[in-house]
Amino acid sequence: MKKLMLAVLCMMSLIFTNVSFADDYEYPRIIFKNQTEITKVKAGDSFELTLTVQNAGDEAARDIYITQASKDAPIYWETAVDTYTIYRMSAGFSKEIKLELRVKETADNGIYALPFNIKYANYYGNEYTTEQTVYFEVVEELAKPLLIVRNIDTNPAIVTADSENTLSFELYNRGELVARRVKMTLKGLSKDGFMVKDAIDTKYFDYIDAGKGKNIKFDLLVSENIPKGTNELSVELEYFDQDNKSYTDSKSIYINKVQGKEGDSGKGTPKLIISSYDANPNSVVAGNAVEFTFTVKNTHASKKITNMKATINPDEATFVIEGGSNSFYVPELAAQEEYTKTIRLRTKQDTLSRAYPVVIAFDYEDAEGTAFTASETINLAVVEKSKLSINNVSGPYELYQGNSGYVSFEYYNMGKATISNLNVTVEGDYTAKNESTYIGNVDAGKGSFSEVEVVANVPGEAKGKLIFSFEDSSGNVIKTEKEFSGYVYEDMPMNNFDDSNMPEMPMVEPEEEGMAWWQLLLIGLGSCLVTLIIVRFITIKIMMKKIEDEI
Repeated sequence: MKKLMLAVLCMMSLIFTNVSFADDYEYPRIIFKNQTEITKVKAGDSFELTLTVQNAGDEAARDIYITQASKDAPIYWETAVDTYTIYRMSAGFSKEIKLELRVKETADNGIYALPFNIKYANYYGNEYTTEQTVYFEVVEELAKPLLIVRNIDTNPAIVTADSENTLSFELYNRGELVARRVKMTLKGLSKDGFMVKDAIDTKYFDYIDAGKGKNIKFDLLVSENIPKGTNELSVELEYFDQDNKSYTDSKSIYINKVQGKEGDSGKGTPKLIISSYDANPNSVVAGNAVEFTFTVKNTHASKKITNMKATINPDEATFVIEGGSNSFYVPELAAQEEYTKTIRLRTKQDTLSRAYPVVIAFDYEDAEGTAFTASETINLAVVEKSKLSINNVSGPYELYQGNSGYVSFEYYNMGKATISNLNVTVEGDYTAKNESTYIGNVDAGKGSFSEVEVVANVPGEAKGKLIFSFEDSSGNVIKTEKEFSGYVYEDMPMNNFDDSNMPEMPMVEPEEEGMAWWQLLLIGLGSCLVTLIIVRFITIKIMMKKIEDEI
């Protein structure tokens, strides 16, 4: 009997346990299915993004609204409506949608995360929100606005001391994007050199279109003490692109034909200078290639140079010359003549953000065979992009207080250099089962899926934070956060039961083990049968006695 009662109690315990702790709550769950490929696009282009939306939950969803979660990515909806609506989706069903998007003209090459907010409800009116992320890569950027000075001229061509002269040049936009709110200031003016006749040294323009220019003129007063030979002025520039990003630059203007009243332009030695240079793209990104163009000029008014050899010596820890030699030879460069050279440099992946020198050394001779050396140093700024993207943070949705669950997430290194020592900790209404979760190094363009086990501490609506910390290639520690939330139920009554105030029950001695239940049942049935036989026998005897008496 005891064994039978124990089996019945165990079965009831299992039944009630299943009822109390079941967490198979049915709800809709909208996700982007199989969105693993990175969409490749070009800056300024329109494209169609195809997504497969799936209800991976156990309940139908309605009023599904899909909107762009962040405006940080250089992409926007090309249509007037920036929300996609699905009115109903049964559990397990999928739907393919197409979004008309456009990449900003100012987008840089690189990989970007495009997060979407998804808001939906079940048929009882309970609302849910989630975030899904799509990755895309800009593989061809447009050249940023780049203003240069070209077609420099003076009128009269020969600049004479103690006279007036008109300096003219073209301010040309070599970029593929418009330059807006352009401010240009003429610098290098002095009382012993050039002065602006009307005292106005600054000019303004609303914009300069890509591939277009503005003709500029300054009326100058030439000092009687001006140095003979080549004199230098400069143009200081400030302008903006469509995203209101500012650009500043300075361009040199060399005025060569400056003579005294007696005209002694034949004196002196020929001199080589870098009259202009630029980099394309203007912003050099670590790991990318750049075309470096510079112009060498013989500044002398009448003397030529011969046997010119130029050697380009970039910082070896930063730049590598692609597809050619680091030197070139020019047999002759006439007076006032220029020579332009373009070389292709590639920056190393782990280059830190700062300016790096490119030294250009010259060996040359004058017409009489006298040897000369000279060098110029150009600094090219390199930008390193360390960017960790954390997306699709999910769970734990429902837990009992004191129980543990998992928060899952995707991480992706969208920068150009390796991210080192990626580590995850937890803050808020949850605590991590382990103090921290170490992921390690993440190479550029790589990522994966991970999860952190957390313990629920506070009943009710609970919120937590995942704290991600890592080191960039400079050794700087960078931190980023992602929030998660869920619902925590209080402990079950049986877990909270306090028996400290209950009266102590007396000890009951265990009963001696008796007969089995089936034995007792047989004895009972046998007793009943014997009783019936005895009763029947007595009844018959009484009836027979009555019959004899009547006879």
